[in-house]
Amino acid sequence: MIDQEFQNARTIRALKHLSQSADMASDANCSKAYAHVVAIPYPAQGHLSPMLQICRRLSAYGFSFTFVNTANVHWRMAQQQKGCRNSSVQSKTANEIEVHSSPTVLGSSNGYRDDFCQQDFASDNRCGVPAERTHACLDDLDSPIGFVDAKSDAIHMVYVDGGCPPEGHARKSTMMEVVTAAQDIRCEVEQLLPSIIKKQPVAFLLTDMMFGWSNSVAKKFDLPWVCFWPGSAASGAVIQYCVDLMKQGKEYIPIAVTENGEVPVVDVFPGLPPTRLHDIPGVCDSKGKLQKPILTVMADVQEASFLLLNTFMELETQALDALSVRCAVFAIGPLLPPIFLNENTPTHVAGTTANHDERIAHMPSLFREERTCLNWLDKQRPSTVLFISFGSISEREERQLQELANGVSASGCPFLWVRRSQDAIGTFVQEEEKGIVVSWAPQLEVLAHPAVGGFLTHCGWNSVVESLTMGVPMLCWADTGERLCNQRYVVEVWKCGLDMVSDGRRSAQHIDDQRQHHEQLISRHEIETSIRKLMGLQPHHAQEGAERRVRAARLRASARSAFHGSSLSAFRQFAETTSSRLFPDRRGNEGTARSQVFI
Repeated sequence: MIDQEFQNARTIRALKHLSQSADMASDANCSKAYAHVVAIPYPAQGHLSPMLQICRRLSAYGFSFTFVNTANVHWRMAQQQKGCRNSSVQSKTANEIEVHSSPTVLGSSNGYRDDFCQQDFASDNRCGVPAERTHACLDDLDSPIGFVDAKSDAIHMVYVDGGCPPEGHARKSTMMEVVTAAQDIRCEVEQLLPSIIKKQPVAFLLTDMMFGWSNSVAKKFDLPWVCFWPGSAASGAVIQYCVDLMKQGKEYIPIAVTENGEVPVVDVFPGLPPTRLHDIPGVCDSKGKLQKPILTVMADVQEASFLLLNTFMELETQALDALSVRCAVFAIGPLLPPIFLNENTPTHVAGTTANHDERIAHMPSLFREERTCLNWLDKQRPSTVLFISFGSISEREERQLQELANGVSASGCPFLWVRRSQDAIGTFVQEEEKGIVVSWAPQLEVLAHPAVGGFLTHCGWNSVVESLTMGVPMLCWADTGERLCNQRYVVEVWKCGLDMVSDGRRSAQHIDDQRQHHEQLISRHEIETSIRKLMGLQPHHAQEGAERRVRAARLRASARSAFHGSSLSAFRQFAETTSSRLFPDRRGNEGTARSQVFI
């Protein structure tokens, strides 16, 4: 466990660097100093969106950003942004992002880009532009890399080669495979950083926790490292406790004695309730043996100057307290566009098509959205539709999907189903009149729609945050890793959802070409029963579903309260802790006033 004095010393060193960055900016004759940050999100939908929200909000405090994507993600975001700018209703926030190419990819980028345009822009389910929009020409994006000048608040997009394409993550079945994929862009980032620093001093490096190499890279360039943890605080606390065990030379997690085949339970995590062994997020095997290669990467998180999390104090108080003994923690969630969280914006307004351009400028989508599903939702009765989505990464076996299709049909519940490959259920959908299937949907807008009364989810953290913030109860069907931990909290701690399987057995059906799975198939009858419970269609279990809906509504209120309360305070504290060292004459006054635009 990190000593508190050591943690404080590390934070002081980071703040000293911020002061030096301010001096360098002044020496560069900047007419008005702005803290310049290099932000690097992990190239997946659930990691990219909240990272962009952090950058948008920090820009209100005088921060500017060079936002480094992989080439694959870069061009999808560029296409979406151009679609927004070409809209008949111009969004004022659409111009905050400027897209440029990176000097590190000159000579190879054009060929890669042309190949990407031909293969991916022609594919409806891979492009970030809504389906009704036309493809825009990208020729004007070949300008040199752009840096935010002293008078601009823009977030400048650049890219590097490498990295896994968004749809490729579905094949990475283990946490180790994902961590390995995150190593791909390290060399490219190290080549890019000198060019960025030469143009404008960098205050700190802001990266996703999956990039464990960030600590070494930040040290190489004498930069503080701010780590964004895109998962729950509970999963973070569990993982970091396991890191401590590894550092102590332990080989296994202590497991409570079980009898009669009961599920092994771990009751040693500080501040957390007893946790089933299979709910521990990917850092140990089925016997409790620690996975040292993964934990070695995760150990670097403890070296970060600051840790930002997409959660809020009222939701995960104990887990946040457990994490805070290892590094300076700021709970700044929910990291969603303000239009969905403003107290004077009712959910039914946020979930309709009227404010589309305002939302799309805030919500990058790496896949083509079939927005006609919102028109279909407009025709449904309130709280009657089950939204089904397993996110951009999680998958299910085809035989399980067929059982799901039959169970949904038998439940009689109207549904909106996101299925990136629709071959397995095409016939079913054609015969159904109560639902529709789309390749990708604007998830947050769907969850905000008054017609949606439940969410069948894989329990990815971003999906959980969006669902509880919109007050939608969940039917949890986690498959692996952190999602199992999230599922347990949704069902047993926050009580705003139900397990797909009543006995809570592990039901991983994640596709993995390297191994054979032997988990039991969840039958159509079990699926039908669970759906009817959640949606209030099961006469003998109506009370259970009703209680979950009440809890979901309360959590929605808590999330909105935190957005304007505890999380806003944490965000201001982080912004002012850093900006006060960069701009001592301002002391956050301007940033606080300007922050009302975004926060």
